[in-house]
Amino acid sequence: MSTTSRRTQTRSRTGSDNRGVHPVIPSIVALLLCLAAMAAAFAGIFKVRTVEVVGPGLPQARMLAVAGVTGANIFTVRSDAVVARLSTVREIVVTGVETSFPDRVIIHAQMRPSLVAWQTPNGLFVLDLDGRVIDRVVHTTLPIILGSDRSGGFGPGIVEAVRYAVQALPPAPNGAISTFRYDRKSGLTIQGRAGWHAIVGMGDPVALVRRIAELVAVLQKAPTLSEKLVTLDLRYAKPVARFVHS
Repeated sequence: MSTTSRRTQTRSRTGSDNRGVHPVIPSIVALLLCLAAMAAAFAGIFKVRTVEVVGPGLPQARMLAVAGVTGANIFTVRSDAVVARLSTVREIVVTGVETSFPDRVIIHAQMRPSLVAWQTPNGLFVLDLDGRVIDRVVHTTLPIILGSDRSGGFGPGIVEAVRYAVQALPPAPNGAISTFRYDRKSGLTIQGRAGWHAIVGMGDPVALVRRIAELVAVLQKAPTLSEKLVTLDLRYAKPVARFVHS
């Protein structure tokens, strides 16, 4: 074989090897390696390192533990999920969750107002406007509802009725309140210091406040008739009352 022929075969084999590896493939591999390095770097950069709780008197340590965002990638932090987790901290209301790049989450919240208290054999609990249990306490200056019902609280109607009764009843004749009671059968019952008791029942805030107003009207009218209220059942369209002559 001639020298020229051997050179031709060598060039042929070399050209074939070069065609086997596409020149773009090394570039793609390099790009992927670069992107992987950038992703690893960004994962560290965008990891949540600071969680700020904004609001007076909040249980910050417990909120931070329950929020569960420290160390998470900030791109995966969902405000609705954070609010859902924090709903288990019953004494607060979350008003907003913000993310601030590259590594900060801000939680805005406020203490849930306690409006009435509930005394049960298991302890004394304070309730919010919706009648949900906020916390267990040792003592309180709030109006107290007595009852053994263990359903976990009351609806907003009961709370609003008690709040209104505390304001509206004492100025009425013999309107001083002794106790509030609640059970599943009768709902809310109010006992007066003068000896009367009124069954207010259950319902929405508008209905129960209207019934308290009817109780006030009966107490105001009774002295003019020389009568003393004994019982008043406000659960009916026309309240059922029993009086004795004073």
